[in-house]
Amino acid sequence: MELWQQIRVFWHNVQDVDVADEPIQNKLSRFYTASGSDSSRFAFRSLQPRYAPIEERTFTEILEVQNLFDIPDFFMRKCNRRKLPFRICKNCRRYFALSRNKNAEYCEHPFAVPTKTCKEIGALNQWERKKADSPALKAYTHEYKRRFAWSRYGKTTEEVFYQWAELAKLIWDACLHREITIETFLEWLRHVGI
Repeated sequence: MELWQQIRVFWHNVQDVDVADEPIQNKLSRFYTASGSDSSRFAFRSLQPRYAPIEERTFTEILEVQNLFDIPDFFMRKCNRRKLPFRICKNCRRYFALSRNKNAEYCEHPFAVPTKTCKEIGALNQWERKKADSPALKAYTHEYKRRFAWSRYGKTTEEVFYQWAELAKLIWDACLHREITIETFLEWLRHVGI
């Protein structure tokens, strides 16, 4: 098995938080003690890192690379030592570190368009799915965009638009909390004037 495949199998079985909800050391132990072909498992090599100064009063671990295999080996050791969990991004399908938000589902790498990250695109996709599932949200979004365009092109003032938007938000919240029906909300959207 090639090195990149071994790393992927290791990552799936040890670092991926969605595979098993248990400490990384337990998963690591089970992965290396399980029966199976040794060629499918990543073989950690003997590394010679040293602790050295990099700036005044700053020391760090430095690896003097002997061959190309030392780099992923060193990186994987660091991730295990720090107990750093990873997850597959639901957008780009690549692993990313869960350093801050343990519930994150999307990475922050640029995706397709250099200005949008997977996290931003994921939020937009979730909004679109939510909107598609809710006729009230779809109607609200349509009306909001229509009235925003009116204010932008001078058919009404921004002040009037923002007053409508605040009122619409209150009524939308009432609809979400089932204080009014969806039909009442849709009727209000159709008949309220500016």
